[in-house]
Amino acid sequence: MSHFTERFQAVFQAARRLPQLPQWLSAWHDAQLLETETQPLLDLNDLLTGCEAHRAPLKVAVLLSGGVDSSLALQLAKAAGHHVTAFYLRIWFQEDFRNFWDACPWEDDLQVCQQVCRDAGVPLEVVPLSQQYWDRVVHESVSEIRAGRTPNPDILCNSRVKFGAFLEHLQHLEETDGRSYDRVASGHYARLVRDENPANPVRLALTPDAIKDQTYFLARLSQHQLQCCLFPLGPLTKAQGGER
Repeated sequence: MSHFTERFQAVFQAARRLPQLPQWLSAWHDAQLLETETQPLLDLNDLLTGCEAHRAPLKVAVLLSGGVDSSLALQLAKAAGHHVTAFYLRIWFQEDFRNFWDACPWEDDLQVCQQVCRDAGVPLEVVPLSQQYWDRVVHESVSEIRAGRTPNPDILCNSRVKFGAFLEHLQHLEETDGRSYDRVASGHYARLVRDENPANPVRLALTPDAIKDQTYFLARLSQHQLQCCLFPLGPLTKAQGGER
């Protein structure tokens, strides 16, 4: 394990898995100096290049999973000056887990999300999308496997649930409560190239980290979905974002 990873994990755990951004940056820079003198240090402006900070304040719905990547994406979006609300998507059937385990795995993730949002001062909402996940991802994946093919559930989940059913949920919020959001942010390692002319299409682009790049899993997103997306971690490598 590298010096950077050790220092990052130590600080991250000590702060209940999400330190405040200034302390995170300080520990990050210190760890980078220990790692190598040739690795360039990133300042806050560098970190926010994937956040559309020049458009702030946008109303951003952040998909929070309880992991490092989405937690950092939330903090970066907030640091960019956006109005942030976190959303946890519950996609597993609770009763199914109760039949086999004493506790549901998603409950641990939710507790982490709650702590992350308390530390960041960001509201958190839980969105039940279990049925949509089953209908749009699991059912087709099972059918494909039975037919002798190899589906990719992550690709289906991104296009049909995270940026599909969830966008439908946000549309419902706008219609019923008047709540609207300009962007949906996630912890994916991907970049978006937006033209100055909003009429031109948004392009999905590779990240600096060719190994951890996740654009492949987002390749089926429609132009409408890409228009709504925000990927704060796009300019970073996985090492810079923090190893799990």
